[in-house]
Amino acid sequence: MNIVLYGRAAKLYRCLREEKFFERLKKVEQLGVISQVETSASHTRWEYIIFQLYLIQKLFKEKGKTSLGNLKLGDIKLSGVELLQLWVFLNIGYFPGTFATMRGLLLAMKKKKNNELKEKLKKKFLIN
Repeated sequence: MNIVLYGRAAKLYRCLREEKFFERLKKVEQLGVISQVETSASHTRWEYIIFQLYLIQKLFKEKGKTSLGNLKLGDIKLSGVELLQLWVFLNIGYFPGTFATMRGLLLAMKKKKNNELKEKLKKKFLIN
């Protein structure tokens, strides 16, 4: 399957690939206990990511770039497809206690006093 990544999503993918992050996700079961009950429900987190990216690409090709809208965050402009692809990579379950930890990270970023964390993330992933 050939998935096309756009803008900052492509940049984030390259960064994660350099860190060999996806190698671990190829071994992580996506559906946990469900996969033990139903053998056809046995998929890795990596397969889940590829499936999501495939659906976004299919939507993008069928509906066109403008149908997915655009977003402006300060000086940063993101196309709808780029934003959706970024979301897939930011929701890949890489923290222990995934959802609680991700919520903690997002709350920390929301606080004004944590500008250092925001700036590090912007520098690494969002700035051209």
